[in-house]
Amino acid sequence: MKTLTLQRVAAVDVLRALTMFLMLFVNDIPGLSNIPHWLEHARADEDMLGFSDTIFPAFLFCMGMSVSFAIQNRYKKGDNHLQVVMHIFWRTVALVVMGLFSVNSSGVAGLSHAWFSILMVVGFFLIWGVYPQASG
Repeated sequence: MKTLTLQRVAAVDVLRALTMFLMLFVNDIPGLSNIPHWLEHARADEDMLGFSDTIFPAFLFCMGMSVSFAIQNRYKKGDNHLQVVMHIFWRTVALVVMGLFSVNSSGVAGLSHAWFSILMVVGFFLIWGVYPQASG
């Protein structure tokens, strides 16, 4: 198998980083006072689009752009169609399991939500650290 250096699209990486940063910013807005109204999420009875309402759609757009590049890179690495589909399947299973643990984390084994969340994230990192890597 030949060695291949895969090119990253810097614009997609920058957009992803910017939207992730702005997600952290807009999540703290509800606790603030005396901020401009356009920074907040629009209420259901308002005919407007606040700045906070644009961040998640921008993130979804960025992730949608990344999917085609990721699949192309898997094919360039030499994966066949079945390997790409299986990779997508197992990645989906892993994300669904992590989501189920994240959503249903209250009252587990007598731990508080905060401690369970910390242990859960540490566990995810430990599991992901031994995630099977492509060989050779």
